[in-house]
Amino acid sequence: MASRARWEIPADVVSRCMCLHGDDVVRQWLAEANVLAASCEEEWVLRIDGFLPGGSLSCVLACRRDDGSPAVLKLLAPWAAESTGAEALALTAWNGRGAAALLERTPDGRALLLSRVSPGTAFVPSGSDELDCERVAGTLRVLASAPTPDELPPLSEALRARFARARGMAGQRQEWITAQDLDDAEQRAVALAISAGDRGLVHGDAQDKNLLLSDLGGTLVAIDPEPSVGDRHFDAALWALTHRPGVGVRERCALLAGLLALDATRLWEWCLVLAVAEVALEVADRARAHHEFLAQASHDAR
Repeated sequence: MASRARWEIPADVVSRCMCLHGDDVVRQWLAEANVLAASCEEEWVLRIDGFLPGGSLSCVLACRRDDGSPAVLKLLAPWAAESTGAEALALTAWNGRGAAALLERTPDGRALLLSRVSPGTAFVPSGSDELDCERVAGTLRVLASAPTPDELPPLSEALRARFARARGMAGQRQEWITAQDLDDAEQRAVALAISAGDRGLVHGDAQDKNLLLSDLGGTLVAIDPEPSVGDRHFDAALWALTHRPGVGVRERCALLAGLLALDATRLWEWCLVLAVAEVALEVADRARAHHEFLAQASHDAR
């Protein structure tokens, strides 16, 4: 095959990772990621074209297979340990329906070769929540219809990991969120997860950034799952909350409840607990919107 392509992770991405996880941990991972990418490039006969911007839990590289078809090489970071293995299980269950297809994987699940979605741009609000809910419901319906792998963790465990990440980032939002707020929300979220009657395969991070536009019928294709087994309301609630933070959340809950045969009240309850974590996890403007949403919801409940 052709000589190995050169690629690197942009300096601002490296700096952000170092701020969150420490210099030594990130430097070691970068060295390991280069070795792992080279091994995958040789074993799977790939041509790596370069770095793709995206999530904070992995390094994603655009590449081409030996037949010229586009693909994505995803190298999971050590701070995404809870996703190692689980993502491959979920992608295998979906088998390219509603989510990017899994083409290859290393035995330990630290490297995944995925089909590349074209054009692959993230879903954004169209201006009509009704139309947006219909499009997203189509993808969520397909994802929820997949068989549930026995080896996946329960949603309650995934929630604890999500709130642990939120605690790690909450220091920059001390004026909006407290440790007690996060503790209370986590307790309520876990209780919701445990009380669920209708359980299935949960994507775990079905936000617009992880729903890509496909030129195959104009569908939305899910990427970057944080999969678990649990309440079928979770994915719909997280999307309803984050699609336009702070605006129209209850209305989207009602729309999705009708489209997916879910309980609108339960969707709303999920939104209220997940918004607390999002105040810590999101970028500043979206975090502020979630904070204001919670304040308004508290005022309305009095």
